[in-house]
Amino acid sequence: MAIEKYLAHYAEPECQLLKPLLNGPPEHHRYRHPLSDTNHEWQYVLVIPAYDEKPEFFDRLAVTLLAQQAVLLILVVNQPDTLSSATEANHNLVRHLQQRTTGLGQAGHLSLGQIQDTHSALLTVRRIDRHLQIPAGQGVGLARKIGADIATWLIYSGRIESPWIFCTDADCHLPSNYFSGAKNAGTAAAVVFPFHHVCPGDRLGYATRLYELSLNHYVEGLRGAGSPYAFHTVGSIFGVHSRHYCQVRGFPKRAGGEDFYLLNKLAKTAPIRQLDQPLISIEARLSGRVPFGTGPAVNQILAMTNPALDFRCYNPVIFTELGHWLSALPALRHILLEDLPLSNSVVNLLNSMGIQVARDHALKHSKSVDGFVRQMHIWFDGFRTLKLVHGLQRNGYPPVAIGELYDLDSLDPKT
Repeated sequence: MAIEKYLAHYAEPECQLLKPLLNGPPEHHRYRHPLSDTNHEWQYVLVIPAYDEKPEFFDRLAVTLLAQQAVLLILVVNQPDTLSSATEANHNLVRHLQQRTTGLGQAGHLSLGQIQDTHSALLTVRRIDRHLQIPAGQGVGLARKIGADIATWLIYSGRIESPWIFCTDADCHLPSNYFSGAKNAGTAAAVVFPFHHVCPGDRLGYATRLYELSLNHYVEGLRGAGSPYAFHTVGSIFGVHSRHYCQVRGFPKRAGGEDFYLLNKLAKTAPIRQLDQPLISIEARLSGRVPFGTGPAVNQILAMTNPALDFRCYNPVIFTELGHWLSALPALRHILLEDLPLSNSVVNLLNSMGIQVARDHALKHSKSVDGFVRQMHIWFDGFRTLKLVHGLQRNGYPPVAIGELYDLDSLDPKT
């Protein structure tokens, strides 16, 4: 079984601390939520990594989502091992969490507490002491993996009713119907929530809106081209089914891009469902926690003299070229790549990626056109899609100023 194998061989060491912690004194069970006739202690599990966060995000959750459902919040308080000691913000957060919860037990650097006036509980993982800090190169990826691995163990052991691991960040505002997003997901490996940034009317807000627009531009371009990888890969806006999570061996231990690579692997096991609702609101803020992504991108836009012209997006013609390739893909079963109606740039880029080996593999492992196409989409995944996009960008389709593609008057830039 995938979950058993994963927990036995690939889960993080924190999972070994759970059994003595959850099999603690009898009074631990006083917060068991009366869901039904089952023995589940929580309905849902929510994982948040926290590095230098202020306590307000927890207070907001405690009186909204966590007060409305029986939730286990797994909070991985972490920092990189490049720091000599725990930051003041991390210390303050841990102290605040202790004050806002009733302690139910501790095992090593894990502590469990009941969140006051709720049926929810908080499991705090403290990776801030010198010998427990996160290796800088593994960053937020390892922090998310620790939380998601713990969630998987708890789901497998019957402590949590829903098989879904919900992932978000401290800057997100989650609606009251947040957990309903996975109820009708069917056989999906993951669900991706719609989102928007809550922006102030200043340069920070304007820069954040531009970056969000660029994210939507890429996903809509993929969708128009017919790509099965047309979904947002933002770490704070998705939920993953625990079984599929184990099949792909969890979050990659990366300082950034862990969300992209996890969803890319998950999409090969089952569909990724892009939800229409509920909508997640994300606070616009400055951040330097990760080497790339929203924070660094917004900082770069803020440094531009004229962002509407200086900030550039993928040339729309790239997605037209991508669409031609994806439309022609079924014919590749019977026709050589060079004989398909594709531009020389696309053909050359696909050859440089090793498409001939992938085609031979797909022909060997499929008996129908549909099977062949599935095999080819496993090879031509989200990573190779991005590689083709970047290759076309270097070969004749340079980026276009975002102000030339979209009407930015409604964004209302401020000085």
